[in-house]
Amino acid sequence: MADPAALLLYKQLLGALSSKSSETEHLLDEVGRRAVLAGLNISSTGVIGAPLGLGYVNVKDAAYGVVGDGVTDDRAAIATAVAAVPSGGTLYFPAGTYLTSSASPLVSIADTDSITIRGAGRGLTILRQNGAGNIVTMTGTIENLVMQDLSFNGNDAAAIGLDIANAKDCVFERLSFSGCLSHCINLSGSGTLTNIIRACRFTAGVGAASAGRCINQRAGTSLRIEDNYCNVGGTNAVVRYETCIDVRDCDTVVSIGNVFDGATTGYRTNAAFVSIGEYWDTNATTGITGSCYIPSANNVTTIIMPRYIGMSKIDVSGISPYYLRVLGASPGNEPIRLYTTRADAANSGTSETDLHSYTMQAGVLSETNQSIHIRALVDTATNANNKRVRVYFGATVIHDSTSAGFSNQPLEIEATVYRTGAATQYSTARILTSTANAAPTASISGSIFRASPGETLSGTVVIKITGQSDTASSDLTAKAMSIDLMPA
Repeated sequence: MADPAALLLYKQLLGALSSKSSETEHLLDEVGRRAVLAGLNISSTGVIGAPLGLGYVNVKDAAYGVVGDGVTDDRAAIATAVAAVPSGGTLYFPAGTYLTSSASPLVSIADTDSITIRGAGRGLTILRQNGAGNIVTMTGTIENLVMQDLSFNGNDAAAIGLDIANAKDCVFERLSFSGCLSHCINLSGSGTLTNIIRACRFTAGVGAASAGRCINQRAGTSLRIEDNYCNVGGTNAVVRYETCIDVRDCDTVVSIGNVFDGATTGYRTNAAFVSIGEYWDTNATTGITGSCYIPSANNVTTIIMPRYIGMSKIDVSGISPYYLRVLGASPGNEPIRLYTTRADAANSGTSETDLHSYTMQAGVLSETNQSIHIRALVDTATNANNKRVRVYFGATVIHDSTSAGFSNQPLEIEATVYRTGAATQYSTARILTSTANAAPTASISGSIFRASPGETLSGTVVIKITGQSDTASSDLTAKAMSIDLMPA
């Protein structure tokens, strides 16, 4: 049974809330609520008094010596307050700027369960690192953590804003990050499991490493990212993160309603991934356009339902996109990069040689009128030897330059293959050369070469460029090739 005096005081506090600041409102409400639940006697001076019921620790309590004035180094005093928080307790940072200039973190916490770390609000409670250390580091096993209403300021010096190992069942919300040179949030360790990051704001530090991330989780399982704003552009291409969210090797990620502004890449993933209602914008200062990038082996479901602004492409280079689905793409913004290479590859001897080759996985062309767009560049040696380039879609030659004495001429290849049915396609292709001494064939002069492949699209299809010389090796060198999936 709650103490009647405590209950009366709680009612009085509630009645006074309308005249208080947002910080005081929050703290009085929390103090009163916890006091009533715990059946405690508290006084009107209890806000900054001794620790109150259920492990509520206000870092500005006189027992800890935390100042929060933006001048005093509070690192050691905060450690004292942290040590006083039991499992299930709350660590509260009132409005103020709490800083350190140390190479060690401002806040260090190890092996904790079911605690809440809360500030008075973004922009009101600021955790600032003027040194090269992290702002907050949490090690061991961190479970059932709730972190809310804080600003992390790295002052363009700190490494990581929030660095947590083996976080499990944690929620991070209404946080803001600025001035970090490495990651803003870094979740590490194979024990990282079922965490939520929502309603946070991220800004890269001036001089930030391109390898830095707004959110970085490269291990563990199950991350939900929602309604965050990533503004990582700068005055030049160096002052930014290259990627906003990097969740490669994190299995099962749901990303909803996030905004990516100024980065080359919105997110990188290679595991089960669902993206809904994401928004990419172009950094007008740097001219960098956002994209989704999904590298390496990905044989699990990836679903992307975007709302694009300035999005250049979805790049799935080198992977099997069989389970990739892009829904609701805006016209003109939806190419999916299946393959790209810039490696040199020369013909060998006088036989036909595969120069660049890509195996398209089953089911990629899953809808009628979807198409594959192929571009390649082949250089020719300076001699009069007859040379020949062919383009294949499966077993079908969709373009053949025929043998001709190309000499020191780049050959630019463009081809498009349209799906007309489950085992029928229609293709157009051409090869262009940049000099006047090209062989006077219709295909080389720019006319379209048409074909009707009959590949069964429920199986794999090899797409390749081949080269052949009548005389010698290295008469033909493929310089580059890219293959894009275009929507219906």
